[in-house]
Amino acid sequence: MRYYVIMLLGITKSIERISSFINSFEDCSLPKPMWTHKAHFIVGLWYSIHYEQEEALNKIRENIKKYNVSKRVMNTESTGYHETVTVFYLWAINKFLLENAYENKLDIRLFQDLLESYVTDKEYPFKYYSKELLSSKKAKEGLVNPDLKELD
Repeated sequence: MRYYVIMLLGITKSIERISSFINSFEDCSLPKPMWTHKAHFIVGLWYSIHYEQEEALNKIRENIKKYNVSKRVMNTESTGYHETVTVFYLWAINKFLLENAYENKLDIRLFQDLLESYVTDKEYPFKYYSKELLSSKKAKEGLVNPDLKELD
């Protein structure tokens, strides 16, 4: 597993490596151990840079589901695709982009800075959502509004 973490860190050394990573995610050849929490952010940022918000969301939604099926990840109440978490983190990535104006959106530092930011903290959604709500079947299957703090 450590090998895949080291490989993932190497991906953010160049835009070419990130592009290759995105392609392997989309064609489902990405090894399952490399589909980590932070890998989701690489994909989310890539899509946010290359597509309008709605299209980026649709692409990440579609491709996560496709990837999960290809890796035999069951879509249950506790595993698989989670709609509210996906929408939340894409919102957080876009917020990060607005807060950090990079002259070149394909600046490798943008990817590195995002991966080191508060946005990728697994506890970040809990500033907005209670654990009870975010772990609910309703939140997993569809978008629910935050119950602790509105998205700003």
